[in-house]
Amino acid sequence: MKNKFDCLIFDMDGVLIDVSRSYRKAIENTVNYYLAKNGSSNKISQKEVNYLKNQPGFNNDWDTSYRLVTLVNKETLTEIFPVTDEERNTNIFQKIKVLFQIFYLGSELYKSVYEKKALLAGVSGLIERESLLISKQLLNRLKQKYSLAIATGRPRLEALFTLKRFNLLPIFPAETLVAMEDTARAKPFPDPMIEAAKKAGGNSNVYIGDSPNDMEAAEKAGMFSIYVGQDILGDLQINDVNQLEEIFL
Repeated sequence: MKNKFDCLIFDMDGVLIDVSRSYRKAIENTVNYYLAKNGSSNKISQKEVNYLKNQPGFNNDWDTSYRLVTLVNKETLTEIFPVTDEERNTNIFQKIKVLFQIFYLGSELYKSVYEKKALLAGVSGLIERESLLISKQLLNRLKQKYSLAIATGRPRLEALFTLKRFNLLPIFPAETLVAMEDTARAKPFPDPMIEAAKKAGGNSNVYIGDSPNDMEAAEKAGMFSIYVGQDILGDLQINDVNQLEEIFL
């Protein structure tokens, strides 16, 4: 396998970056704040967040937050349908999206990014809770042997902010990053992977992700897939992203 591939394409969240205390917590905070402000005594926990994030079609955290709001009065989380474009154009979805961005970025960074005052003042950004999952030393060694790229569902500004924060831009320059805005269709469609391979100049590509959406997108793109997590998904399953050292070096 070490000589079979020439390009490694990474998902960002849950593979390069630990977002368990940021994005996922932002979903929980957003849904519970919205419910409380609209007179509901119901609350969700990380159990519901993680369950929905593991369903096909919920790679986007705004979609996940919105769907949890619409499902909160149901006894069980069954018959779950992906969010439609029509739903994304509703006032409810747009309010949830704004709340999510405030909880995730924090009031000050939100103001800087969107050039307007946040609806909630004094919110500390959950983005600051993120940490690296992968060794930078390992990434540097992989870069010596393979082309590297990222295909993520993050908005470009948030992805670049995090790459800069962890000093990863020397490893993943901006031109090798495929973010939310860069393709018309998001995962589980293969478009982000295909675009990332094009940017990296890869001919024989591997995609490394941590969700069913990632694995489905890689399969559609005709790429070998590595799943990071406890489930048996993709062409190869590993528990820790740092196990890539054993596989590729």
